[in-house]
Amino acid sequence: MKKGENKKGSALITVLVILTVLGTGLAAVLGHSVHERKLNTSQELWLKAQNVAESASQYGLAQLRLKFANRSNINQNALQPGSADELVLPSGAELANLMNDGGYNVIQNVEIVGGVVPTSWSWVYFDPANREYQDDDLVGESAWVKEVDIFSRATVQRIDRNTSNAIGNPVSAHTVQTLQIRNEGIFSHAIFYNLDLDIHPGPQMDIYGKVHTNGLLRLNAYTGLNFHGKVTTAKHLLHAYEHQASKYFEPVQFKDEDGNLQNMKHDNIWKDSTMGTGSLSPDFREWARERWGDMVKTSDHDVNYQKPVAFDEYLPDDLSTPEYDPINSGRAIIEPPLASGHPDYDAELEEQKLSAKAGLYFTWDTYTGELTAKKRLTDGTYSTITNLGDLVASDDTDKTGLYYIEKNADGDPVREFYEDRRNEDIYVMNFNMGALKQLIENPDTTDIDKHLQGFDPATDWNGIVYVESKSSNPDSNAAEKLDYSGVRLRYAQVGVSEEGIPSRGHDPGMTFVTNNVMYVQGHFNSDGSMSVSSSQTPEVNEVPVALMADAVTFLSESWDDDHPDMGDKPDASSTEVSAAVVSGIRPPNVQGDDTRSGGAHNFPRFLESWSGDTFYLRGSMVCLYECEIDRSEWNTSYYSPPNRAWGYNTLFDTYDVPGEPRIRTYKRINHRSLSEAEYLAQKPW
Repeated sequence: MKKGENKKGSALITVLVILTVLGTGLAAVLGHSVHERKLNTSQELWLKAQNVAESASQYGLAQLRLKFANRSNINQNALQPGSADELVLPSGAELANLMNDGGYNVIQNVEIVGGVVPTSWSWVYFDPANREYQDDDLVGESAWVKEVDIFSRATVQRIDRNTSNAIGNPVSAHTVQTLQIRNEGIFSHAIFYNLDLDIHPGPQMDIYGKVHTNGLLRLNAYTGLNFHGKVTTAKHLLHAYEHQASKYFEPVQFKDEDGNLQNMKHDNIWKDSTMGTGSLSPDFREWARERWGDMVKTSDHDVNYQKPVAFDEYLPDDLSTPEYDPINSGRAIIEPPLASGHPDYDAELEEQKLSAKAGLYFTWDTYTGELTAKKRLTDGTYSTITNLGDLVASDDTDKTGLYYIEKNADGDPVREFYEDRRNEDIYVMNFNMGALKQLIENPDTTDIDKHLQGFDPATDWNGIVYVESKSSNPDSNAAEKLDYSGVRLRYAQVGVSEEGIPSRGHDPGMTFVTNNVMYVQGHFNSDGSMSVSSSQTPEVNEVPVALMADAVTFLSESWDDDHPDMGDKPDASSTEVSAAVVSGIRPPNVQGDDTRSGGAHNFPRFLESWSGDTFYLRGSMVCLYECEIDRSEWNTSYYSPPNRAWGYNTLFDTYDVPGEPRIRTYKRINHRSLSEAEYLAQKPW
């Protein structure tokens, strides 16, 4: 063999070795790339499956919220597949949109399943230290809670677009998230409005406690207006004088998260939801967070509409139509029951009415003056109280009788006093709270005048009293206004003989409700010893009380029925009231008439000259509806406003008021991915 041929052979061997090594390396690289591509494809399919499963879960959440929004409760196994309340996938175009993936993949086996509904509510504290609740509207507070899981899954299969054949293995994703349903007593607020909330006080006004409105929050201050608690609106915050432009320009301040009051006005600009531009500004969201933290929130911060269960949202009148047609659904809470055959009957809504919950139910015909009473039985039917005629007072100063309706010699009702705001003489059904207290707390069955015959307070009293006013007047216009009448509560001062508030059982206190106008005279659920703390701090022997009516007017301790019909305003004297007040208002600018509501500082109505005197109100102010019986306009021609010492009653932090309406809100928590094994193990059905 030649020397050159040996060199050529060695070179060939070297090349073959190098090619072998390179081939092995390239095969490894190519194999790794294929493996990576498979992993990437698998991850891509899992993400698609996860997105579909989450979308299905969100659809289930919406269904569950709707069920709880319209029903007081849902049975434990109500969400089981095959039941009437099972969670279902969307249909038609919605389902096609959910399943559409552009033809590259097939989405299949999509499922949403609701979990077991707890049989009872749990009292939960929303701890600020828990990151889940840091931006929560209830952080630092407590509420009754139920938590319901929603399970969802989806599978994605890659396909060949040309042949539609499956490529590789299908990939599935499994998820679960929890819907937290919260029930919060409506009297946990210092002020709660279902309508636009206007506040524009003349004197300095400080508001302690939570404030919420489902409408616009419009604020002006002649001297100053300070909010010391959380303030939320489901719409927008505006520096405005009701429906008009700003009239006053003194400070409107909210506390920041450090407890310092910070003015809405900054750099000479009123930084409301418009940021001073005249139209809504996207910059308000972050500016408000920096200025006040979580103490001021609007729809820009995702504040939702809040309402009692089963009620439709309030919608104001449409000014573009000649008819007056607001959706005033909140007023149903004080209305009498409807028969099941009535076209407006709604079983869930009927269940929420205070008239359906009342243990003691009175019916007053405002035209004839006839009064009857009955008690509610456990099956929802009623039994008549037979000795009501023996409980009538001899006159309106008689504290021993339960009620008094002034009548003439022929037995016909007589109008008792002139009401300047309504510009009418008023029929009055006087209700003696002290006598009711005796009948409930210390009945004497041996004395026909000292007990309610057929009513055992030990078992029949539940703290809720309802007075249905109706009219048999053939004049339909007068009947619609209940003949210009009202229910008056008297003799409710604590610590005074033959006066006070009835209360017994595990749930202390009382809720007094009427579909008519209500008048409250004198010191009520208080001892009348007024001081600076009287607007917030409960007194000894005070009990939680709510007053609910079409409109509520407060008459001072000095009120006299025989005041002049018009002209001079009767003189008031300082008066103290402890109660939550649920009432309606006449909204501003009704059908474009440019009138004003008077604002929340005039929510409690007055008829006297209070100049120099103070009205102490310790409780909660709740406006759920428009007035329908007394739609008289607000102005100051018939009264002079009192010094206002109003505050949130801290007693409501400890006790629920009997029949207290619940505001229901929702939060999605604890979203997490599961393995298939975990999904099958945790899913209850």
